[in-house]
Amino acid sequence: MMKLVALKSCVLISSLFAALLLLTFEPSRCAACTETEQRALLTFKHSLHDPSNKLSSWGDGKVNCCRWKGVLCSSISSSSLTGHVEGLQLQSGLNGTVSSSLLDLKHLRYLDLSRNNFHQPIPSFIGSLASLEYLNLSHAEFYGKIPYSIGNLSKLHTLSLEETRSTPSLLQADSLEWLWGLSKLEHLNLNGVNLSQAHDWEQVIFKLPSLVHLRLSSCILSDSAPLSNDVNISRSNLDTLDLSSNSFVSEWIFRLANLNFLDLSVNSFEGPIPTNANFTRLQHVNLSENYFNSTIPDWLYSCENLEFVNLGSNNLQGNISTAIENLTSLTTLVLSHNELSGEIPREIGSLCKMQRLDLSYNKLGGNISDSSFENVSSCFLGSLEFLDLSMNQLSGHLTHMLGSFKRLGALMLGRNSLSGVIPSNIGNLSSLQSLDMSYNRLSGNLPESVGQLFNLKGLLLHFNMLEGVVTEAHFARLSKLTVLSASGNHLTLNISNPDWIPPFKLETLLLGLWSLGSDSRIFSWLGTQQSSILELDLSSTGISSDVPSWLWSVKYLNLSYNQLHGQIPVISDPKIDDVNYGRFIYLSSNNFSGPLPRVGNKVSELDLSNNSFSGGISHFVTPQLSI
Repeated sequence: MMKLVALKSCVLISSLFAALLLLTFEPSRCAACTETEQRALLTFKHSLHDPSNKLSSWGDGKVNCCRWKGVLCSSISSSSLTGHVEGLQLQSGLNGTVSSSLLDLKHLRYLDLSRNNFHQPIPSFIGSLASLEYLNLSHAEFYGKIPYSIGNLSKLHTLSLEETRSTPSLLQADSLEWLWGLSKLEHLNLNGVNLSQAHDWEQVIFKLPSLVHLRLSSCILSDSAPLSNDVNISRSNLDTLDLSSNSFVSEWIFRLANLNFLDLSVNSFEGPIPTNANFTRLQHVNLSENYFNSTIPDWLYSCENLEFVNLGSNNLQGNISTAIENLTSLTTLVLSHNELSGEIPREIGSLCKMQRLDLSYNKLGGNISDSSFENVSSCFLGSLEFLDLSMNQLSGHLTHMLGSFKRLGALMLGRNSLSGVIPSNIGNLSSLQSLDMSYNRLSGNLPESVGQLFNLKGLLLHFNMLEGVVTEAHFARLSKLTVLSASGNHLTLNISNPDWIPPFKLETLLLGLWSLGSDSRIFSWLGTQQSSILELDLSSTGISSDVPSWLWSVKYLNLSYNQLHGQIPVISDPKIDDVNYGRFIYLSSNNFSGPLPRVGNKVSELDLSNNSFSGGISHFVTPQLSI
């Protein structure tokens, strides 16, 4: 999509053609439009509801309708002081009925009514706007069958009827044969239109000689009859092809030599990825969420123009080839949720434009100290923004190279076999928002420099072997932190200032197995979090005190295996009870006493075992409760 400003409004343009077409309108040099055109526009306005007064300039004493908002006119010529309405650019905010008065705009070349709320079938008279070259009715709440009359628009270069991907689809077509008359059509977007009965769709698209961009995502497509012998796929001009989120499996796509953009994600392809593709121009390929079960094909490593590759969520096997170094333009590589094995090739570290690298949920192994993330190029260090290697079989120590990824916003290394200490220069990652090192074998202290990660929102360190003391300094600049999960370590929290107010507002705090001290100081600073906290785990932390009443409204609460005491009058909060989710409360192995508490309707699991409660249970048991 490219952006273009016209008549002081920002418009999303689906093609270079549309942008160039808009540039032919010069409102600053337009003379008055014709009286017929002005009347047609006013009739069109009166058929609409305009709650945002988008059309307030229409007819308010401004005789020249070429000056009205959203109206585009031809420029004046030396032979005439009269312009003609050639474009209507009226996206969003309108509802009502599309009036046939548009037929009086004989010179109309550009019509954009996208993102409105018309709630009517597409008017068949649209097909009589003979001068139209650009038609965009996307996301305008039209419904029913697409009128075949649109096929009469022989000058049309761009047609977009994209629908919100709802179920069931609002728009539908039982056939696409009406497209055959659009010999100049270059850009076709029918995303979200129900084409489940349009069994001729494959035959039709190859009979559109000018078609360059085709988007048929979420159209309920399935394979049609085999292509006829007169279809020469290799001569297709298709540059962009989006068939994502369908049930399509035909492999003729891999014979399209001119493709620049290919999205076949969320389909039903299975077996090996075809090996005979000849995608020399390909820049974007997405084959994710299919059932491919081969190795990564060799042709992929030969597509030197590739910028985006997503083969995630398949059953791909084998290694990542060192030939990955050929893809010097690559910015995004997603190979997650496959069965890839072997080591991560060092050559990845030479890809200077790489921004997003996701190799998670595979069987990749080797020593991370010897992999591509040591001795990498400075340009790789300066470009990478997202790195996910979680759920693999990586081992080895993290080194100080880690602190050199200055633009890294997400670092996900969880569920590997990493050992050693967390490098002290991790605080240099000033762009970091998410850090996950959970389920490894990391040891030593938590570096105080973590407290300098002022953009950090999520810190996941649970189930390692970290030890030592954590103080206020570890949180000094973490004003954006919402998730701190560090259970399963041997850390000690020592807050020396009893009046300490954390800089953050946490939603999740999981500190199980930490040493938090036997007094109630933990609850003092936790009180500053009561407006935000949803999940809290302080199990097996040695705390011994009463529990503040506000804690009983937390969605997930685990205080088990401590020395907590006192009575629990009620585990309920009207604000929480109105929310449609379950609550989970674990209070076992403490010293609570008195009668069993009253329990709110949204509590799904409650463990009060190994305490000193007394009295009856008639007020306690509720139908939805798992005890």
